[in-house]
Amino acid sequence: DFAGTINYRSILLFYSKWYYDGHYSPYNECFDIGNTTRYAISNFTLGIEPLKCGGRGDRSNGNGSLMRILPLAFFLRAKTTEEQIRVVEDVSSITHRHPISKFACLFYVKMAMSLLDGKDKIEAYRLAIDYSKNALCDSYSDVFQNYERILNGNIQRIKIDKIQSSGYVIDTLEAALWCFINTRSYSECVFQAINLGGDTDTIACIAGGLAGIHYGLRSIPANWIQTLAKKHNINSMIDKFIASVQ
Repeated sequence: DFAGTINYRSILLFYSKWYYDGHYSPYNECFDIGNTTRYAISNFTLGIEPLKCGGRGDRSNGNGSLMRILPLAFFLRAKTTEEQIRVVEDVSSITHRHPISKFACLFYVKMAMSLLDGKDKIEAYRLAIDYSKNALCDSYSDVFQNYERILNGNIQRIKIDKIQSSGYVIDTLEAALWCFINTRSYSECVFQAINLGGDTDTIACIAGGLAGIHYGLRSIPANWIQTLAKKHNINSMIDKFIASVQ
């Protein structure tokens, strides 16, 4: 919420309103939802504790938690590393509890934080790798092999035809990082993500999040912002969020 704390029950309540009633959606209807997120919302309506609602199976590794995790990069900047890890894990877990999904969120948030600190693309990428191999080693070493193409530090050098732009969270993170590092502006990054095909809207969202931090608000084409559905509602929420993290 906007009181400077995280209420997991409130988050899932908002997700439920979005799914069942179309609240907070551009045109007052839920036009798409992943199976794992749907499963988590269903668990919540059955009275299951929020942090146990998310799926834990191998097939519960869509990109649903990764696509919504970015605000934590702003919210957690002043927190300790231990608290940052715990909160990112918990926020992911309300829909996606598998270690593969949680690791993607941790890596992405750490890279975003480094960009907020003014690091360039490659340095932010390297810092996220170092953070993973140090702060996350004990808890996530079992999934490191799944993220080998990212953790070897050369995701940007992979040929475009080897980048999979699916809804699988590993593919999504690889594609988002590849698009961000290999482009030179916000719009180029977003268009590159779209042109990969596959889960275009989500990958463009995740890549665009990094690009937005790196290039700044003024880099976003004005006509893109002007044509946003419910732009005033979005601006109001952004203002409240900024006030909560200052």
